[in-house]
Amino acid sequence: MSYRTTSGVAHRNTLADILAHLFAHGAYHRGQIMLLVRQLEGVPTQTDFIVWARTTQNPA
Repeated sequence: MSYRTTSGVAHRNTLADILAHLFAHGAYHRGQIMLLVRQLEGVPTQTDFIVWARTTQNPA
């Protein structure tokens, strides 16, 4: 896939590379949020997709 960054630089990557980056990037930010919640003495919530899928598709 060909695309341009927000600064206008052209790049080309496979769809698999883009999807891998998308999932890893989302996990990175969820980790940042959980760290901030803990630092503020809060209790982080579960953010894993598999946990969400289990509770919405097969509620206990």
